Amino acid sequence: MRPPSGRNRSGFTLVEALVAMLVAAAGFVAVYQIYANAARSERAASDVAHGVRLAEAFLAEARLDAGETLSGEMDGWRWRVTASPAPAPYDSQLVRLDAEALAPSGRRISLSVERAIADKDPQ
Repeated sequence: MRPPSGRNRSGFTLVEALVAMLVAAAGFVAVYQIYANAARSERAASDVAHGVRLAEAFLAEARLDAGETLSGEMDGWRWRVTASPAPAPYDSQLVRLDAEALAPSGRRISLSVERAIADKDPQ
């Protein structure tokens, strides 16, 4: 029995099937890379948001005189609040507070504020 002539064949050749699989694999790799980048970006945004909240909380609660520093660790985050004299012409009425939070991932968040010198024992 003779094989059918070239014009009557149906289906795909092995080369066509391999090319289709390569194209599909390339598409899957591209989608995976997009997903991985989105996950990394989400983690970075989460770190920044958490660090900013921590730094804002430390700045709100700090009662420091110029030259004083507070530091500690919370939930894997290392933090430090440093007080320094504010720049002129307000140097006798304001203190500059610099808060820095270091995430477990190594990302560093820094915030600064200048505020009126407050009593250490608020009533």
